[in-house]
This record gives sequence, structure tokens and C-alpha cells, in this order.
Amino acid sequence: TTSMGRLFDAVASLVGVRHDIDYEAEAALDLEALAADGEWSRRYTGEIVHEAGGPLRLDWRPLIRAIAADVLAGVPPSIIAAAFHEAVVRLMVDASVLVHGGERRGLVGLTGGVFQNAVLTANCLPAFHAAGFEILTHHSTPPNDGGLALGQAVLGPPQSRFV
Repeated sequence: TTSMGRLFDAVASLVGVRHDIDYEAEAALDLEALAADGEWSRRYTGEIVHEAGGPLRLDWRPLIRAIAADVLAGVPPSIIAAAFHEAVVRLMVDASVLVHGGERRGLVGLTGGVFQNAVLTANCLPAFHAAGFEILTHHSTPPNDGGLALGQAVLGPPQSRFV
């Protein structure tokens, strides 16, 4: 996966939470705080695209269009933020089912800076468990770039371990 943070930044801007940031994840943190106060409503969907021979891809365009329509309709930002987080959780679970060949079991690791988002992580855990997955999360290293770099150093190809 790449750049979930940019998706969170875009949604924060659409909702009117923050258009400019002074540090990494600032807009996402504001969106997370709003989501904690909103109700989860299964309001939004995205699309999972898996073309033959290509990677699995999450198409966020339907979700962004729905969020823009809700902003124009005056839906409160906390409801939009919560529904956005809920849609991200649902799409990650659905994508994991596809990656596991349609099986509702297996191992899933939740890593990357997006999992510093407590609302997202707290809602991913029961959703993945309900779908039959065993979850790996960070405990002694952060899920952001520092933890990813450590994992790559440990699990990467042998020739790259000492570069």
C-alpha cells in the first residue's frame, strides 16, 4: 500500500478540517478527532479493483464523490469523518478477504503510519477478527516509517541487510 496519509489529508480538506499542514499527519489527526465524535453509518463505499495480472487496488473515487456530496449537503463533519473511517475499515477487510483467495481466515498485519490513528486501529481489530483473521500489530516499535524500516531491514533480502 502507499500513501493512505494523502487520502486522509484530502478528506480532511474536503470536510473543511484543515487545508494546510505544518507537520506530517496534522490533518489526519484532526479528522481522527472528529471521527471519534461521529456515528458510524455505513454511509460510504469504495471499489476494489483487481485486474488480471495486476495488483489489488482500492478505488477511492466513489467514496470521495459521496463525501463531496455530503459536504455540499451540509452533513456535519463529524458524521462524514466517522463514516470515512468506517469505509476504510470495511474496504481493508474486504481487500484482505480477496488477497486470501476469498477465505475469511488468515494472518493480517496492520502497519504503516495510518495505524497510529487510534480510531482506525480500534475499529479494525474487531472488524478483522469478525471476518476470521488473526491480526498482527506493533507493540515495541511504531507502525510508522521507523517501524516499517526496521521490518524491511529484518525481513528484506540478505544482500540489503547491511547496506
